[in-house]
Amino acid sequence: MYKMRNPHGRTLLACVLLSLIIILTACSGNPSPSGSAVSGEILLPEHPGTDVIDIDTAKVDISNLSEGYFTACYLGDAEKVKMQLTGPDGITYTYDLPLDQSWDAFPFSAGSGAYILMLYELVDEATDQYFCSLAQELDVELRDELLPFLYPNQFVNFDNDTEAVALAKTLTEDCETQLDMIKAIYEFATTEISYDDAKAATVTSGYLPVVDDTLHTKTGICFDYAALMTCMLRSLGIPTKLQIGFSGDVKHAWISTYLEGKGWADNIIRFDGTGWAMMDPTFASEMGTKEAADYIGDGENYTLQYSR
Repeated sequence: MYKMRNPHGRTLLACVLLSLIIILTACSGNPSPSGSAVSGEILLPEHPGTDVIDIDTAKVDISNLSEGYFTACYLGDAEKVKMQLTGPDGITYTYDLPLDQSWDAFPFSAGSGAYILMLYELVDEATDQYFCSLAQELDVELRDELLPFLYPNQFVNFDNDTEAVALAKTLTEDCETQLDMIKAIYEFATTEISYDDAKAATVTSGYLPVVDDTLHTKTGICFDYAALMTCMLRSLGIPTKLQIGFSGDVKHAWISTYLEGKGWADNIIRFDGTGWAMMDPTFASEMGTKEAADYIGDGENYTLQYSR
């Protein structure tokens, strides 16, 4: 399931594309959202309860739609609960809600517009039948389009006590620019974290990374690498997308970053200090920079499905 073959024909399990990317031609930039982490404070989701969708088995707090997220909490007794969010781009995101009555945050990855929120509770495990207990339209007007990619969410979960957040600050304390900060995080992830073959062979559907676990074990699969770097960069105030899709026909995870004055990068590009080069750090660690660049080419080997 998580296998992919590189240009040399050898198999890499659960490869990670951590794309440290800068675009050469500037697109329309956006100002940094007020309250971003450049001042040392990270943005954290809240559920103040000022605007809540309340049903018998769940609560959905929509008090902070303009900040780019909502939070949800399941209170019923179903053994599985699925939530689907369809945005103005027509892409449907499916999430598993935790069953321990905890709150999770979910981003509006498609930006401002109309979203449809659906909640499904398992009623018959033998036949895998679900009951739709909530169907709600949400009209979202973001205060800034970058906000969904600065907050933590279910897939990139962190707070002020997360060790990866403290480490990101330490790694970048002498950095003068955003590019320097990105390179410092990139170099840490690609040199200190090792690829976990055993985990890749046994990972199951619904797996969610725990960024501090990746730090402690110093190992991970593509999802772990991408979540760790996304956490660290977001905590530094650098908008970052955790991208999920395919490399060839194999499930894959990578990141995209945003720099002021440049915008989002659409290509997999890395600046090495003197020039620009295509780069996939997983491939680079396994087979060298040139082979990685040859595989990546213009990015056509990568297919994006979701931005988290």
